[in-house]
Amino acid sequence: MAKKQEETALAVMEEAYPILYGGAEEASMALAENMAGEQFEAFDLPRLTVPSGSSSVWADPFDEDETMKTVEGIILFQRRGRSYWAMGLDEGGGSTPPDCFSDDGKNGELRIVDTDSETQDPMGRTASPTHPGLYSCDDCPFSKWGSDKKGRGQACKAMRVMFILMPGSFIPVMVTIPPSSLKAVQKFLLTLSGKGIPYWRAVTTLGLEKSKNQDSIDFQKITFGIQRRLSGTDGEAIDAFRLNMLPALKSVSTLDTQEDDLAEDLDDD
Repeated sequence: MAKKQEETALAVMEEAYPILYGGAEEASMALAENMAGEQFEAFDLPRLTVPSGSSSVWADPFDEDETMKTVEGIILFQRRGRSYWAMGLDEGGGSTPPDCFSDDGKNGELRIVDTDSETQDPMGRTASPTHPGLYSCDDCPFSKWGSDKKGRGQACKAMRVMFILMPGSFIPVMVTIPPSSLKAVQKFLLTLSGKGIPYWRAVTTLGLEKSKNQDSIDFQKITFGIQRRLSGTDGEAIDAFRLNMLPALKSVSTLDTQEDDLAEDLDDD
């Protein structure tokens, strides 16, 4: 009975993640050939968006008619970041790249819009088109609590961008983790570290937990869990696949995020 259950579990995993069972080389070759040597950009990837309001289900990024209570996948790459928009969603700035951004959550860089003139950065300094402003996020007034327009949160939003390989797919989806879920991410990554598991060597689950902000508006926080550890040949296979994907994933910048990716985040903690 135990052997049959093990074989069934293996068959389920092989169907969900064929890259772990000989499909990594085929997937890498298909991606390289189909893209004709070009690197994909963030906006080319399917997006997994945290639902807004009281909705407690994820929209399937591969099928707009389907929803999921829990997302399952392998985190191939993740990074901290920050984004600042001078204009908010209500001012028409939501679907544009941030005016200032950071790809490590520590060093901010001004986005140059007008290459024919000098541009002011959020700290009031001037940066030329050839020398964008680069400065400490910790020292920036827009990273301080109380700097947003409500006087509570941060005007420059802290975030974490993750690229997750979902079952049945050979390319990852991109998900921007909003400020309200950053503590949960940190706790999850520390749990993995305590078990000696690199984040890409686990099948991770992302759930949703309803919460309210100080204005009594509903929003969803993300919960994280470990479904299965990838070790042995599974671990080696995901190591190899991830190594091939890393150059493209690392080239994706926080500059590619949009403020409406964070629109559901209304927590002021």
